[in-house]
Amino acid sequence: MGFFYETWVGYAVNRLRDFDNTPDIIVGDVGVNHGRMLGAGIVNLSEVGDLIRQSFDARPAVWGLNSPGSRSLSVFHHIP
Repeated sequence: MGFFYETWVGYAVNRLRDFDNTPDIIVGDVGVNHGRMLGAGIVNLSEVGDLIRQSFDARPAVWGLNSPGSRSLSVFHHIP
């Protein structure tokens, strides 16, 4: 949405689709922003992976002691 349209369109779609799920709205808004940055030439395609990693940095120093980055991989055993 952010790549092809203005960011407000993506934000509106996120809120209509996930109106009751704040975490999904937040992640969707980040995706809209990343798409817009790519579409505007602020970042190039080879930088998108780094941009995503920086936006969702899960290190304990950034997010606190109970972040995904601070947990053992055994916590995620159910994820394929």
